[in-house]
Amino acid sequence: MDISMQIVWLLAAVVFGILELVTTSLVSIWFVFGAVVAMITALFNAPILLQVIVFIVVSAISLLFTRPLATKYVNSKTIKTNVDSLVGRVLIAKTKIDNLKMSGKADLDGTTWMVVSGDDSVIAAGEEIEVVRVEGAKLIVKKKEAGGQ
Repeated sequence: MDISMQIVWLLAAVVFGILELVTTSLVSIWFVFGAVVAMITALFNAPILLQVIVFIVVSAISLLFTRPLATKYVNSKTIKTNVDSLVGRVLIAKTKIDNLKMSGKADLDGTTWMVVSGDDSVIAAGEEIEVVRVEGAKLIVKKKEAGGQ
C-alpha cells in the first residue's frame, strides 16, 4: 500500500488542527500552517527532505511572527486571580504598622491580614494603604499618597 506524502501532510494538518481545537492554547496552530505548505510542495513531487524542511521553516516563521500578536489579543482579557488580584487594592490599616515591632493588620474581603510596610515606614492605624505585593501570608503595603497616587 503506497501512501502519498500529500495524504501524510493532510493528516498531519488535521491532527494538529484537532489538537489546537482541544487545547485552545495556541500550541499547534503553527504546525497546521507548516503541514499545509508541505502538502503543497508534495503536490509538486518535491523530495521528502525538502517537504520536511519546508514544514519546519514555515512552522517556525508562523510561530515567530504570529505568536506575539496572538497572545496579546487572546490573553488580553485574562482576569487576575488569587494573590495577583490583591496587588493595587486600597485598604485601611486596622492597627499601627511598625515593621520593627512586627505589628500591623488590615482587613481585606472579610479576612484580617498581617501587613508590613514596604519601605519600613511607620503607618498609623486608620491610614489608607495600598498593597504592593504579597509574600506568603503577609501583605507588603505602602501609605497611600494624598490625591490618589
